[in-house]
Amino acid sequence: MILLPLKKTVFFYRKDKPLKLWSTLSDLKGLSVGATIGYTYTKDFWDAATQGVFSLSKTSKDIGNMKKLVAGRIDIFPAGMVQGNTLLNENFTPEIVNSIDFSETPLVSTTGHLLFPKSKESSQKLLAVFNKGLAKLKKSGELEKMYNSLITGGYDKAP
Repeated sequence: MILLPLKKTVFFYRKDKPLKLWSTLSDLKGLSVGATIGYTYTKDFWDAATQGVFSLSKTSKDIGNMKKLVAGRIDIFPAGMVQGNTLLNENFTPEIVNSIDFSETPLVSTTGHLLFPKSKESSQKLLAVFNKGLAKLKKSGELEKMYNSLITGGYDKAP
């Protein structure tokens, strides 16, 4: 099994109303936060909303929250870095895209997993081939370029 840091849920915000550095959800006191109905986020997130640390504005779709953010109707919106940037790049002008940023501190960070079945003889060989290729990508800097392209929507457009 290979672990890759892949998904971070971060807070998107307008650059003209920057999000201060935060370490706990109580640091978000007084902000208006967009949330997408049906998403789990974290228990601490929902507890903070219930306790009135921040006001919560729920919408049925991520694009609705991004539109609220762009319009200034909410202060921040938690979304996956890739998902949030994809929403921006596919639905807004470059000027608007450049007016939005995201926090460095993630609300949630998860990893991606590559699994090989132990019952298959080829699994160890495939793992070795994968690791060798991954090491080459890391060493050359290509992996970082690919990741940056992923979070900025570089793979969302057909060639």
